Amino acid sequence: MPSSLYVLFFSVLAISFSVKATEFNRNKIAEWPDPASAHQKRTHCISDHSAQFWQDKKQTCRSWATDSRTRQIAVYAKTLVAEHFPRPAFLQAQTTADKCASEAIISAQQLFSKQPINQASNNIVQVYSDTSAVFKRCINAEINGQNEHAIKASFFKLAFDVETFWSKWSNE
Repeated sequence: MPSSLYVLFFSVLAISFSVKATEFNRNKIAEWPDPASAHQKRTHCISDHSAQFWQDKKQTCRSWATDSRTRQIAVYAKTLVAEHFPRPAFLQAQTTADKCASEAIISAQQLFSKQPINQASNNIVQVYSDTSAVFKRCINAEINGQNEHAIKASFFKLAFDVETFWSKWSNE
């Protein structure tokens, strides 16, 4: 499945949160080389030599270098919290979201670290599902424990963003 489909899929997940929401945090949880993309290469002169031949000055390269870079896939977890409740409740929601997002991110990092790199792209949906379950369990536990502002679990959402980008050139 091409990387652009992942971006579309996870963008839809983030948009499906029906109320206006604030993004509290966005953390990179995994990054790996895209197995479906070829490396890019470039060659350039690192040492040249010039010589004078009659009236013409000629320049040639004595040493060449080849650099490469790879297409990378990065997955970010972000926490969304609905904005439609009073300020004191919003502050409690932010604290709850931060705590539960930390637990969910640790879970996601552990799940990604157990997978071979060439299979990580195929398992993003499963990791998202498992991570969301950790996030929801934590939110429900926090809300049941202390809920002086009538906060509901539906006010919280964990979303994944998937981005692709080129790594730096090998000589940079």
